[in-house]
Amino acid sequence: MSHVLETRQALARRRILCVGALFCVVLCIAVSAAALNEWRNTYAAALRSAEIVAKSYAVHLGKVLANADALTGVIRYEYDRSPTTFDLRSLIDGAAITPDSAAQITIVGADGRVLQTWPHRLTKPIFLGDRPHFIFHKNNSDAALFIGPPVKGRVSGDVTIQFSRRLVTADGRFAGVVVTSEHPEYLSQGFLSRANVGEHGALAAFLSNGTLLSRSLIGVPASAVGPDFSDYLESFDTRTGALTDPVDRSTRIFAYVPVEGYPVIAGAALSKEEAMLPFRAHLRAYAAWTALLLMIVSGATLLAMRHASKLILAEEEMRKAAETDPLTELKNRRSLREVIDTHCAGVKVAENSLALLTLDLRDFGRVNDLLGQDAGDALLRLVADRLRGVAGDDMLVARVGGDEFSLLIHGDDALSKAFDTARLIVEAFLKAFGLRGHTYLMKVAIGIASLERSPAAGSELWRNANRAMADAKHAASKSGESEVRVYTDAMAHRLDLDDDDFRALLLAMERREIAVRYAPIVAAASGQLTALRGSLSWPRSADDERDEAALHDLADRHDLLFRLGIYQLTEVCAREAIAPVPMYSVVPAAVVLQGDLDQFLVHIKETHACDFGRLRIGISQPGDLIGHPRAIQTLHQLRARGIDIYAANISGDDWSISIVRLLPLIGVEVSAQLLADAAADKIAESMLSGILTTCAELDLTIQVAGVSTKEQLSWLKSFPNVVVYGGLFSAEEFVEIPNNLVGPRGHES
Repeated sequence: MSHVLETRQALARRRILCVGALFCVVLCIAVSAAALNEWRNTYAAALRSAEIVAKSYAVHLGKVLANADALTGVIRYEYDRSPTTFDLRSLIDGAAITPDSAAQITIVGADGRVLQTWPHRLTKPIFLGDRPHFIFHKNNSDAALFIGPPVKGRVSGDVTIQFSRRLVTADGRFAGVVVTSEHPEYLSQGFLSRANVGEHGALAAFLSNGTLLSRSLIGVPASAVGPDFSDYLESFDTRTGALTDPVDRSTRIFAYVPVEGYPVIAGAALSKEEAMLPFRAHLRAYAAWTALLLMIVSGATLLAMRHASKLILAEEEMRKAAETDPLTELKNRRSLREVIDTHCAGVKVAENSLALLTLDLRDFGRVNDLLGQDAGDALLRLVADRLRGVAGDDMLVARVGGDEFSLLIHGDDALSKAFDTARLIVEAFLKAFGLRGHTYLMKVAIGIASLERSPAAGSELWRNANRAMADAKHAASKSGESEVRVYTDAMAHRLDLDDDDFRALLLAMERREIAVRYAPIVAAASGQLTALRGSLSWPRSADDERDEAALHDLADRHDLLFRLGIYQLTEVCAREAIAPVPMYSVVPAAVVLQGDLDQFLVHIKETHACDFGRLRIGISQPGDLIGHPRAIQTLHQLRARGIDIYAANISGDDWSISIVRLLPLIGVEVSAQLLADAAADKIAESMLSGILTTCAELDLTIQVAGVSTKEQLSWLKSFPNVVVYGGLFSAEEFVEIPNNLVGPRGHES
């Protein structure tokens, strides 16, 4: 062993020992700092939650106060219009006035005596002239709604909150007041929940003068008796947001917000102990992990010192292996990233001095599925050789993922060189690859970015090239050809929105928030209900409802079609038992191509005990299955299990006699677009007639979508075995369709 190597080994051991000791110290400090930071973050999150709940409660109070105000105003209007004939009980019993949740409605005369009340009946004279709301309206001619403090009713005997308005005579004199009384829980009803305040949180509403209107807790009746707002403020630490609750002396995190338009303050108090539970659980984990990591670091330090010499000897081989993809012998993702970072680090680099080209093989999975992983590896090696042949001397070629490759271009005008290289790659891939006696034509999706368009950092260059590649993949999936895209800022925004939709779709499937809407399928000749067409509907937001076509398009862009299709069929099968007729649902052909649909349906049947004889599956883009014997075999297996298979959404461009000849079909569904085109275009009408006639001759069921007029229905009646659905028919017309059929099932937990 040379002296230099021994010196390096000794130096390495000393450094390892120092680093190990330092790491233990830093680890302890870091864990302590992380624990403190998590405590602060957890507490800050609790403060924000309290503020959000308080603001939300204020909005809720604004709505319920407006409802009470509206009810009081309507009664005042009816009374002022005809005081002598006004009968409160008759108006309510006749549904002219709907009191909703009102505990009591009272008409008080100018002398303070109760004239009418609901729902109680007057058995004796009641005087309310000493009530605050009566005195207020008597002395304030221009007063609007008055919210009084909670009082015990002299008619009902209940403690209620008083909402009142002034009554006037025709000449404007004081005629009394109309009072709507609400129980304290009225203010929190519909808002108080564990989701909003937790198990031990509280909601409180106060008048602007501090009087308590309502205090509500989970599992406890709301109370209008308690400390004033000033007592809460005295126990409230504005610096930390902590409140020592003046009622039960527990510590809560408190926030309050005035209700806009009303003299009311909304308060929310979340349990501090409950809010900090996640931190306490994590604190134990911090301690356990710290001890474990210290043991690991100590052991690793000793082990590293013992094997320092071996590590130094193996350093060169490890470096080489770390930079090379073993399958293709190209540079790997790590080495490519290091080259980019090195180029961008230190000095300011010139714009357009570096360009990154990322490439994805289209339909590579098909070769892998048909011929196996070994054949797929062989194809990747052939692709690597072809890329080496295209790349220039100033280009670095790397394999960065399963079927993804990258080329890094240096020099002046790098973006132009990258675009020319992409063109050469597309031309090179026009030549088929020979593999095991067969040829395979591969299409590519190429994304390009340069420092000209992303000068900030190497990471941006990498990210933007991938964004451009994602856009190219989307275009290639529609065109069926190789596509090249250069990164733009608009592309980034669009893809970020698409990525948000992707994550939201995953969450919606996990929570089962995607509903299946059912449309009646009826026999054209008789009008009888024959089946139900189940289609996906996703309320992405309050004003953004995605239909089935949009969901399939989004899932296709993110390789989620099989998962979405299984979700769709699971939801349909789960409700099969309550449907009076067979269920029909459409999935893309990619669902059949991408997984073992037969076995998944068997699993669904075992889980939900559905009857395959009442299940009909439509396959959109059925022509994509031709040439895939395994997919066609799957359809035969489904037919053997009693499931009816349809070619779905057939338009003029999709129609081919090969579809009905090669696929085990029971029927064909004509798309709504073709039906609509047939009404305005003789060619489309002739094509539709040909499809219907051919299917009738082959004894196939004909299903037509989008029937919206009686004229369309009348024309379709001239063909045998035709069933239809569309805007002309609604579920309400068929009493046999149960009301509980529609809607998401929700998360099973």
